[in-house]
Parts: sequence; structure tokens; C-alpha cells
Amino acid sequence: MWSWIRSPLKGKGLPGLDGIRKRKWSDLFGDNDDSEGKGHQTKVQMTCGVHGTTADLSRLVPYMTLLGIVAASFISIVDIFTHVIFEARKRVSVDITHGAVGYVIYVSSGVLLCLLSTLVCQQWSKEAEGSGLPQMKSIMSGFHDKLRNSLAVEALAAKAVGLICAIGGGLPVGWEGPNVHMSCIIAEYLSRIPYFHSLRQDKALRLQMMACACTVGLASSFGTPIGAVLYALESTSSFYLVPTFWKSILATISGAMVFDIWYKTPVAEAFENTTFGPDDYRRSQLILFCLLGTFMGIVGAFFVKCTHEVYQFRKRRLTYLSNRFVLVGVVALVSGLAQYNNELLRIDPRKAINELFSSNAMQLMTYSDVMFLLLIKFPLIAVCVGLPIPGGVFISSFLMGAGCGRLYGEFLRTVFGPSIVPGLYAVVGAASLAGGVTRALSCSVLIFEVTGQISHMMPILVAVLLSVTVANSFNQSLYDTLIVMKVRKQDNKRFPEP
Repeated sequence: MWSWIRSPLKGKGLPGLDGIRKRKWSDLFGDNDDSEGKGHQTKVQMTCGVHGTTADLSRLVPYMTLLGIVAASFISIVDIFTHVIFEARKRVSVDITHGAVGYVIYVSSGVLLCLLSTLVCQQWSKEAEGSGLPQMKSIMSGFHDKLRNSLAVEALAAKAVGLICAIGGGLPVGWEGPNVHMSCIIAEYLSRIPYFHSLRQDKALRLQMMACACTVGLASSFGTPIGAVLYALESTSSFYLVPTFWKSILATISGAMVFDIWYKTPVAEAFENTTFGPDDYRRSQLILFCLLGTFMGIVGAFFVKCTHEVYQFRKRRLTYLSNRFVLVGVVALVSGLAQYNNELLRIDPRKAINELFSSNAMQLMTYSDVMFLLLIKFPLIAVCVGLPIPGGVFISSFLMGAGCGRLYGEFLRTVFGPSIVPGLYAVVGAASLAGGVTRALSCSVLIFEVTGQISHMMPILVAVLLSVTVANSFNQSLYDTLIVMKVRKQDNKRFPEP
């Protein structure tokens, strides 16, 4: 089993990423591209502004503030539309109609929405398919000119509409990757405003603007400005310019303020702060958290391998699913059939995570429900990652990790008594599995901001570190694997198995 999970490319680099890693600094910032800033000599200065002048700061500060506000507002509107459509489907098919009629309405509406999601991607922009983080990672590595279509307004429209339809149709995909992609497109078009045009001409600064946009997309997904900056640094950057940090903080704080305003309304679901007491964690339990982190690292590597193998199996063996509409329709049909009779599968992932993180006994779910949720969600998510629709995976891995951690905590509670708080193990499991899938240590900072507590800092940091270390010993991160999958989709060259 270990040899199956392990990537034969470990230590050799991934195909499709070699070009990124071999590019010279002069290739990234030289004057050899044909952008609007051609002939403008780039000056990468470690100063507070573009070139350290007041005039440049007078453009840079408003740009970053505007980026945070506009991108976060757009992302919040998309999320609210998604929530409204998803709830409307449930209300019509479950509350208003019943039995076979409700079943047909729920399943058929889900299939139609998912087909619409892949249709808009096909007609408007195929660059809107998938997470969006792999494309942004390539752009941040210097391939801006080769991936301009990823930053087109058509990609923004396809990403927004496709995401609304995919999640509203019931597919278990996340929104954090698409939010990052949409934020970067908004940043691209804001930089074309005449007042900000001089910022765009500096190629080093242009990459910094993209980095800030990535952080805004993440901060607008979870309301976590600090964790978003660190996560974007790990997940999208092959290198990092220090002056990007304060710009990212400014942009994410603006976006987090908008997030806080939107998600205080009853229209959208939001993460709730945890209420763990000072005695819920004891140093004697640290070994138990270490075991959980190690196991989540193995599960994360296994999930990455499963995602790639499912994609390869579908391409090689299931040729009748080569048509995007047949493929998406079949997955949406299976998802709808499984969801209708199980309310647990229909609730918002944030609501389920809040339940799993609770320091008290669960109200909405039983232990068998959590186990059933994991058994159904895991294969569905692995299949959905490779579908030609917009969708991320972070929130899905977050949910699966929370479920595994909750079950582990409940088991320990039956063995060691009431000194064990299962909700705390759910929090650690969520951060650990997210780290095992994405290989980002900053998942620990994200969870601190999501839960609003740092009393459980030590077990989370240790568990995430173990998870990332163990997962890296088997294969590459999911985002690197998605880059390989996209390269293979666009190129007929045969690469070694990752």
C-alpha cells in the first residue's frame, strides 16, 4: 500500500513544474515580455513603495484597499447566491413537495445546475475549470504572459456562475480556490484603471499584486487575514518578495472587514468560534495528538494519490465519460441520489464543521452519521477534483479531517473518560488533514483564526507539522499534482506517474 501511495517522482520534481523551478530571476523580471510595461526597467527595491516615493504610495495604498473591498464583496455575493440556490432546492424538494416528486425535483435540479456549470466553462472560458490555485501558482512563478487567459473577464464570469451552479447543484467542492482565482482576475482589471496604470508597469510589483490578490481570496473565504497571507505564501509562491507582506496585510484586512460585515447577516452561513476551556487540553494528551497528526498525514497523501488515480483511470479506461456533460451529469446524479434521503449530506459544510468542533455533545449528528459522511464524501470529493467545473478542495479536506478527528476523540473519550474533549480532536484533525493535502503549515494559523482560540496551539502545531512531514515522504501536494494533471490534459506528452 505504501508503495502505491508513494510518488516515484519524489525527490525528482514534478513534470510541468521543472520549467518553473529552472526559470532564472532575469526571466521573471527582465524586459523580454510583451506586456504593456515593455521597455520599463524593473527595479526590485526592498522599500515600502513601488520605488519608495510618496507618489507611488498614494497609488499603492488605495489600490490594495480597493482590491480587498471589491474582491471580498464580489466573493461574498457569489457565496450568498450559492447559499440561496442550495437552500431553495432543499425547500422546494423536501419541505414543499414530498416523496417521489420531491426526489425527482431535487435530483434533476442538481443535475441541471451542474451541467450548466460545465457549460459556462466550455462556452466562456475553460480556464475557469478546477481550483484556480495551480494557475495562480504558475503565474506567481513567472508565467504571467503564457496564462493571460486565466485572468480574462470571461474566466471571472465563468468561475462565478460555474461555482454557484456546482455548489448549488450539490457537488462536494470547495470555494477557496475559485475565490483566489476570482480575486486575482479582479486585481488584474483594477490595475488597468488609469490611476493605477503606473503600478502595472513594474513587473516585480505586478507579481506582488497577484500575491496580494491570492491572500484576499483566502481571507474572504474564511475571514482569516493573517493565516491567508501565510497560506498564500506557501501555496502559490515559488519565491517571495519581502515588500509583498505589508501590502498583503493591508489588502486582507480590508477583505476581512467586508467578510465580517457580510457574515454577520443571517443570509450566509459562517464559522463559529469554539468554546474550549483552559483544562480541555493537557500535556499528557500530546502523544495522542501526535498520533492523530501522523495518521492525517497518511490519509492526506492517500487522498492525493486517489485523486490522481481516479483521474487517470477515467482518462484511460472510461472513455465513454470523455464527454464533459456525460461525466458531470453522472457524478451529479450519483451525488443527488445519495443526498436526498440523508439530511447530513445536504447541510452546509460550515454548519457541519461547527457541529464537529463543538465542545459539547453533537446535536445534529450521531457517530454513525459522521462515519457515513466520511465514507460517502471521500470518494465523491476525489472524483469531483478532476471534473471540468470550478471547485476547490480545502474546505472538503477540512470537513473530512474534522470528522476523522471527532471519531478519534469520541473513541478516546470512551477509553480515558470525560477528560477527553472530542471537539478539540476534531479541530486538530481538520488542520492536520488540510495540511496533509496541501502541505501548508499555515493551516495551523488558519484554524486559530477560524476558531478564535489559541489555547490549543501546541497540539495543532505539532500535529500539522507531523502531518505535512509524513505526507511529503509519500508524494507531492495536491496543487502540484493538479498542475501535472492540467499539463497532461493540454499536452499529449507522456510523463512519469506522480
